[in-house]
Amino acid sequence: MNKAKILHIVLHMGAGGLEHIAIDLCRKVDKKKYEVSILCLEACEPEYETRLAKYGIPVFVVKKSKKVDIRFYSKVFALINKLGIDVVHIHSCIFDSAICTLFSKVKGTIFTAHGLPVATDIISTCQDFIGLRRVGRIVAVSDEISEYLIHVLKVPKEKIDVIYNGIDVSEFKPAKNNKCSDLLKARLNINHDSVVIGTVGRLEPVKNYSMLIRSFKRLKSMVDKQLHLVFVGDGILKGKLESLSRELGIERSVSFLGVRDDVTELLDIFDIFVLTSLTEGISVSLLEAQSKGIPSVVTDVGGNSCVIDDGVNGFLCELNNSDLFCEKLKKLLEEERIYELFSKSSREQILKRFNSDNVIKLYEEIYSRLCY
Repeated sequence: MNKAKILHIVLHMGAGGLEHIAIDLCRKVDKKKYEVSILCLEACEPEYETRLAKYGIPVFVVKKSKKVDIRFYSKVFALINKLGIDVVHIHSCIFDSAICTLFSKVKGTIFTAHGLPVATDIISTCQDFIGLRRVGRIVAVSDEISEYLIHVLKVPKEKIDVIYNGIDVSEFKPAKNNKCSDLLKARLNINHDSVVIGTVGRLEPVKNYSMLIRSFKRLKSMVDKQLHLVFVGDGILKGKLESLSRELGIERSVSFLGVRDDVTELLDIFDIFVLTSLTEGISVSLLEAQSKGIPSVVTDVGGNSCVIDDGVNGFLCELNNSDLFCEKLKKLLEEERIYELFSKSSREQILKRFNSDNVIKLYEEIYSRLCY
């Protein structure tokens, strides 16, 4: 039996949950049945190009030069046919990607909706509406996204599968060597005795990190412990967030580490993981922290409630409720029994529900239905 050829389309290959899911699908899919490659419609960061080459995953980049670029569509269309692609798996740019498959010879198309739309203007909504009708199957990574697709964008329910994101639980395990964590703290200029509250994600408006910084400032005055806030990731708001830290006089207690390739190790210095997002799909960073047994405090938006069972493996907080956010963090910092309970339950939940091996099998079933 010939291998089915799968092409994953992303906007930009770099640090991010969406990108990590695409990489995981490429790495772990059954290589006896499928041959995979990735197409970036914007860019592929050099370190990710190197990593994908190590995995034996071909990467192509076709950039769109302007809003209406006929040559862009023809280049992608030609690439799809040249590679003999059977299934196109779209992770972003649903409209442009779907149009590129319009006259191709692919057997099927699948779109994974990793989050709610950021742009909701008329043009963007119309493009989403058209793109969603061009694909054969749609995967929503949370129930909230599925409901949005059905009720707002009027996608037929029978066209949608809900598949939660998953992670490699063998890679993200609770830390066993505290000495390594202490050494890492020292290299990052974080005091050995500091309780580290951390988050991983792009420094973008949707993450609502200004609320996190203001809440952290307040929390420092509420507890009798030395605290340190860590941001892992980069983005357009980095300068503003650094300025806010200085304005509040807490810059020495806040670290912006940028994009890192050692997130697995960095998580070992986190005592509490936080998300203040305005919206989320199923946050890969949250799954990774939970798999490490790190108690979490997150906003009750999107797929966060699919991961966090409030009061069992973490706390859910009302959006933009800084008072409640600080209260829950204080509770975790001061009540060791709750902290230990959350830490144990976090890992257990991930093993049961968010193991990437199970996720890969569900996607393979869809590929098989589209190909054969």
